[in-house]
Amino acid sequence: MRLHRFYTTQPLGEEIVKIGDQNIINQLLNVFRFKEGQEVILFSQDNYDYHYLIDSYTKKEITFKLKSKELSIVPQKKVTLYMSLVKKDTFETVVRTCTELGVTQIVPVMSERCEKKNLNEERLKIISIEASEQCGRTNIPIISPIISLKEAIEAQIVAEQTQNNAEGTQTRNIVASLFGEKINSEDVKKVISSPVLNIFVGPEGGFTDNEEKMFDESCFTKIKLTDTILKADTGAQAIVVLAMILG
Repeated sequence: MRLHRFYTTQPLGEEIVKIGDQNIINQLLNVFRFKEGQEVILFSQDNYDYHYLIDSYTKKEITFKLKSKELSIVPQKKVTLYMSLVKKDTFETVVRTCTELGVTQIVPVMSERCEKKNLNEERLKIISIEASEQCGRTNIPIISPIISLKEAIEAQIVAEQTQNNAEGTQTRNIVASLFGEKINSEDVKKVISSPVLNIFVGPEGGFTDNEEKMFDESCFTKIKLTDTILKADTGAQAIVVLAMILG
């Protein structure tokens, strides 16, 4: 039987761990109805899954006893998704699925055709934690504050001009666009297979002509995923899948 995983900001690994997080207590005792002696997995972004047995509990605290630990899943490819603002439910779907797929960071972007102007950042963080618990990864994606598309592009230009990654790997910028090269292009395959990627996805209706021009002037690689017109969330999930597969 697959064990339930729970994320905590508390350091783990000690023989005895006591957790007072009311969210975890509620899930374990009231939702899943765990009892003393039952096993759960706890993780805290240190690359390990810790198997603990519930030793005792009260309404305010659960005491766990360490059984074993094992290396967890840590996505090796560094992918930052710059996702244009879309409807609340749609953006939440993107956060959930792209967390499962292994993205490192999700940056909400305000582009010209965005109708929505804000997001519940705390809610998105909860979704990313729940998706990480479910899929088995140990690192939680960073959910960044909203920035403008212009700010996002300018930040990458500055980064490209001033530094490469510590490993010497160049960060590549790609854009899901109706006006890009087909995905089967050898040049596109080479770019998208880079271990460090920034992916830009537009809102419903796509990027405007002015925004497409900004990408061209910044020498970003534009990719046409299909001949059909994809919804924003479909495009985001599709291009992240490709990036992970080709990585």
